[in-house]
Amino acid sequence: MTTWWLDGKDEGQIRRLALRMPLLMITVYAPSALVYGGLTNGIVDGASLAAWGTVYTLPIGYFYVGLGIVIHAGLRGLVLYFINTLAYQFLL
Repeated sequence: MTTWWLDGKDEGQIRRLALRMPLLMITVYAPSALVYGGLTNGIVDGASLAAWGTVYTLPIGYFYVGLGIVIHAGLRGLVLYFINTLAYQFLL
């Protein structure tokens, strides 16, 4: 499904969406944690669960996005390096 969605998108649009994803995860997670906490133990427990989830989700989410960007840039650079190296060897 993701491959089909990414098919016609440019790289800048994909990068902007990737940078928004950790915030989207929190907007979905925090209300569900509040509801779960409210139904099981109380709204205070739900707020605590939402707060701790936010504290952990933001850094881990942005680390993951940053790692993907670095790997993508590194792989592109590696491929270009090999193409240039092979082209140089075969053309000389």
